[in-house]
Amino acid sequence: MITVKRLENHQLIEDACALLYNEYIEAGGWKFSEDNPSQLRVEIKNKKSLLLDRISDHAVWFGAFHDNQLVGCIRLFKATNNIPFEIEKYDTAKEIIERYIQGYKPNLYECSRACVSSEYRGMEILNKLYLISLEYCQKEQASVFGSATNPYVKSLLRRIEWPLKQEQAFKFEESDSASVNFYLADYKNGEVDNIIERLKFLGRSRKADQHISILDALSMVAPIFPAPVYWHDVNGVVLGLNEHCLKGMGVSSSDAVIGKTPYDFYPKKTAEHILKHNEIIMRSGEVLSQEESIHDITTGEYKTYLAIKAPLYDEHGNVVGIIGSSIDITAEKDAERLRVENERQKAEIQAQDTFKKCLDDIQHTIQNYKIEVLHEKLGIEQQTQESKEIVPLTKRQREILYYLSLNKSPKEIAQILSIIDKKSVTSTTIQSVIDKQLYPKFNVYSISHLIEQANVRKLIPFLLDN
Repeated sequence: MITVKRLENHQLIEDACALLYNEYIEAGGWKFSEDNPSQLRVEIKNKKSLLLDRISDHAVWFGAFHDNQLVGCIRLFKATNNIPFEIEKYDTAKEIIERYIQGYKPNLYECSRACVSSEYRGMEILNKLYLISLEYCQKEQASVFGSATNPYVKSLLRRIEWPLKQEQAFKFEESDSASVNFYLADYKNGEVDNIIERLKFLGRSRKADQHISILDALSMVAPIFPAPVYWHDVNGVVLGLNEHCLKGMGVSSSDAVIGKTPYDFYPKKTAEHILKHNEIIMRSGEVLSQEESIHDITTGEYKTYLAIKAPLYDEHGNVVGIIGSSIDITAEKDAERLRVENERQKAEIQAQDTFKKCLDDIQHTIQNYKIEVLHEKLGIEQQTQESKEIVPLTKRQREILYYLSLNKSPKEIAQILSIIDKKSVTSTTIQSVIDKQLYPKFNVYSISHLIEQANVRKLIPFLLDN
């Protein structure tokens, strides 16, 4: 059985701070900067790690217990002249403070550090913690405010209609991954009383109907899913969705979506495709996924989503619709397309190079054949490899021939000659000497043939010595 009560001794408050450390730091991976305005810190006491801040010893703490074990906590704090609210220490919340906080002082409480041990979530413990906190404020005839980033807490606050004054109001620290929602319940306007009644009604409903329906269960757990989740009935009518879906659709309230069909959001062809896929899933009873390339509702951009859907069953095992999640994989698909395109371009360049080489070889063969035929018709005897004919070359041409014989490329030869001559020589210059000067002198059309002819004439010292 779960019981809630005020934590009225230091040992129990230390247990609450240890629970905060376990859930916020160890399990949640929360990282705060060491110089934070709240003086958040971790201290070891009685062999336990505690998450503390500057108001830990001044707050009113409440705890939830299961068999005398603390499994949840929450706290209230009323600012004094010497100790301001936690939120007041953050410059990022300046607008909220000026707009709301100042006007409600001094009879105002800050509600924070709501926490439930992970193995006890889903047992309405959070409801009971908020109920006892608000009943305390009711007794004090005080208004109460809070901030929330946790989807599970946001879901509860939405269900009990705690007035949301500003969505994504500010960040405690710039490095925080998400902004916080700011809530404030005015005691004088009866808002505190109304929230208490709604919390009590939720408690009575749970006791009266232990067999919660699948739709109610989805409404409770969908907010804590890290991805977009939605569910439709058999006709494609939207029954529910979480905040990730709302954000992706560019709307702030589920009222703008629930009760509508894909025809209300997409072109007819796209909507028909979605509903056809839903029918296949409901008929097959299997979890299926497919890629859907559609225009983003909010931006009009053409995006690719991975839609994963499964049949939705009621408590009696009947198919009543589908539940699904659509994940934006546009970036991954673009990266894959880019990789494939790069590989295609590389293959194309390689094929072009291979073709050019083959073409050069063919042209060289044809040219040699033409020369041989011409010599034969003119009765000119071709030079043999023992020919001693001297071909006049400049110093630069001899150097290029020499390095060509060492299997150096025009670019490498240019770099070598730049060092030797102490002035810049480009690979274009080297290639020009080969193409326009050396090739015509030796009547050749390839590097290999050029080296061969130069060697026959003993113009390359390197080959001559070997």
